[in-house]
Amino acid sequence: MADLPPGKALDIGMGQGRNSLYLAEQGWDVTGFDISDEAVDQARAAARKRGLEMEVLAGDVNKFDYGKKKWDLVVAMYMHGLIMPHTASIIESLKPGGMLVIEGFHRDLNRESVQGGHFGFRSNELLRAFDGLRVLHYQDLVERADWGDGAPNPIVRLAARKEEMP
Repeated sequence: MADLPPGKALDIGMGQGRNSLYLAEQGWDVTGFDISDEAVDQARAAARKRGLEMEVLAGDVNKFDYGKKKWDLVVAMYMHGLIMPHTASIIESLKPGGMLVIEGFHRDLNRESVQGGHFGFRSNELLRAFDGLRVLHYQDLVERADWGDGAPNPIVRLAARKEEMP
């Protein structure tokens, strides 16, 4: 993502805004939404405290208007099955050359004592769901998270780009 100049970014299910705040600090024009009013209030407060401009919305992933060719970057962190019914809309919402970044729990890598429960993305589910995009990075592994208590978690990551049409 380092080669992607700041543009318009959408953070699906932004929670308290950790990723949205980071992107705004890097110069992105960020829109983030979450179904939790409390999380939205916390994200707004954090943006104000840091002096950042962001559009922070209360919204449901199932009712959100993703738009068409609107976003240079779409991120969806730990949204799992909530985004899967909307993969076509998410792809359509990306501008040509736009990036999609997803991280979540990997359902099939769960082992004894590893967090994540019986939810998350199955093996290669993201690759199949977003096969209309060019995959730049795909990873599934068990590693320590940089959030929570830092315990090992089964994680899957996808970074993909919408190809520009000639």
